[in-house]
Amino acid sequence: MRQVLDYLNEDYAQTHGTVKKVPFKIFLKDLAVLSATTSETAGSVIKAMKEEKKVLYNNKIISFI
Repeated sequence: MRQVLDYLNEDYAQTHGTVKKVPFKIFLKDLAVLSATTSETAGSVIKAMKEEKKVLYNNKIISFI
């Protein structure tokens, strides 16, 4: 799952100030399919990374801090 997020960050994220944002909406279900896991696992990973202050996930937009 984190590898998919790293890929999105490196290949698609655009810099906006000190934050890098993926310029399109991505659903947890899509992240789960890309990483071959469940939606629940994808949600847990996003939640953990939010708590670690590594990502923001608002309105289906992923931002890397």
